[in-house]
Amino acid sequence: MVNLCRQSARARCLCLCLCLLAGHTASAQLMTGPYPFTIPQYDFTPTLLEDPTKFIVIDHGGTDGNGPYAGHPDSEWLDDGTADGLILTGFPRGHGGPDTFLRLSEDGGLTWSDRLPTQPHFIGNHDHPNFDLLTAPDGTQYLNMVLAFHREHENVVEQAIMVKDPGRTWLDMLTQEDVNGYNPNWSDPAPIFDPSLSGTYGYRGYAAPKNAIQILDNQGDPILGSYFRQYHDNQGGVVKLTQINTTDGGLTWSDPVVVSNHPDFPNADPAEPGMIRSPDGSQVLSINRENSRQYETLFMVTNDEGQTWSNMQEVNPALTGDRHIARYLDDGRIIMTFRDRRRNAATSIDEGDFVLWVGTYDDIINGDPGEYRVRLLEQLGNASDTGYAGLEILPNGTIVSITYGDWTANGTTDNDVVAMRFTIEELDLLAATSSLPGDLTLDGVINLDDWAAFKINFAMDTSPLTPAQRVAAGDLDYSGLIDLYDLVAFREHYDAFNGSGASESLGPVPEPGSLAILGVGVIGLLRRRPHPIGS
Repeated sequence: MVNLCRQSARARCLCLCLCLLAGHTASAQLMTGPYPFTIPQYDFTPTLLEDPTKFIVIDHGGTDGNGPYAGHPDSEWLDDGTADGLILTGFPRGHGGPDTFLRLSEDGGLTWSDRLPTQPHFIGNHDHPNFDLLTAPDGTQYLNMVLAFHREHENVVEQAIMVKDPGRTWLDMLTQEDVNGYNPNWSDPAPIFDPSLSGTYGYRGYAAPKNAIQILDNQGDPILGSYFRQYHDNQGGVVKLTQINTTDGGLTWSDPVVVSNHPDFPNADPAEPGMIRSPDGSQVLSINRENSRQYETLFMVTNDEGQTWSNMQEVNPALTGDRHIARYLDDGRIIMTFRDRRRNAATSIDEGDFVLWVGTYDDIINGDPGEYRVRLLEQLGNASDTGYAGLEILPNGTIVSITYGDWTANGTTDNDVVAMRFTIEELDLLAATSSLPGDLTLDGVINLDDWAAFKINFAMDTSPLTPAQRVAAGDLDYSGLIDLYDLVAFREHYDAFNGSGASESLGPVPEPGSLAILGVGVIGLLRRRPHPIGS
């Protein structure tokens, strides 16, 4: 006979301990929408804003860092031989410029330097910078900053380069200052293409090229010095994606080639691509904001290292937004940050907010919604003015997301560049503890459908799953096994939702031995998925 008091105390104690381990996660909430996707979304904003170790203002903008505007950051993690390494961030002091400022963190984003010395031409009408650490064929490392320079109503793609001296640290190189106040280690930003071609379609970058993807050989090994980048160009209202390649680590780049094709989405405006490789390395995905707002976010893939690309497809609505940046977690899942935007300009309670998605590469390709979403920060200013971002995962697992926006609700349109620090464990626990316990089908009620799911999952070994996946399967005490303790907890939640004694009509669960073999096949029930695109 199961001791009901023992189970209640055990479950509640575990929930409390897990919330305490997650810092202030207990203050976060499940957001109720309505949303055009089926996975839950949680609000992490209160947790971040109330903890000065999680939310750090890097720069208020202006010529002196005191406002009124800073925006459009990117970041790059640099291995400097220390536990945390360095995080470099760069941003303009206005919307799309002017000027490019740099700051540096030596402690994982907790504190930030003053603005770093640069070169004279870092001052100018620049759009937002993007960083990549590229390796030349001889092994030399280049810190490459690429940006769009607004010159006489044309956008010229430019880059500045810092060549790594193997005898010096990145900290030494980035902070060096000569007698004139400049850093001699940076080259001045210079056009990638002949400036006379700046009016030619494809040679202009309305937003600077984002992350560079290293090209692999036929055996799947990196080719030193070989990368490709993508960006969008606009002429006469027609927006297309272009691609440039390098074979010398970014010192020179090929002429741009148009690579986007979207016959199923007429008049679509794909822009600002973010790219990531498949887990096995054989494919590269390019995910793009859809700026006409007629469609969901669009993506395309290449199976031949960028030589050809598929026609574009729509993602699941859970991924629709702008300025996507994706990173792999150690467990193989992907986190992706972006600015939340809806197609057809539909209203949403988080329209324009900065959100993070958790899922897998296959979720993106198959049109599935993923595991869950988190609102990192609520944008209280202009809904279309946030989301350019950097995203780093430190060696200790800390995630550092850098973006900009107005989080103050002070009646101004001031934007700050900010850093947010958290772990995937915190987000998984948030997802596990914010849902309605016992609602295994995630439909907002606890009913016979949830009981049917619980019976199927009974005796499942959930130890390989995340906390959110465990509780969604019915492991309500996070123990790694769905057992009699979870049965008692489910009945308690069923009664709490449906009325005292309601669970008496449920009947028994089958013997654990007869269900053990079924547990292997029910992980797919943890997420409610629509059919893949094209099915």
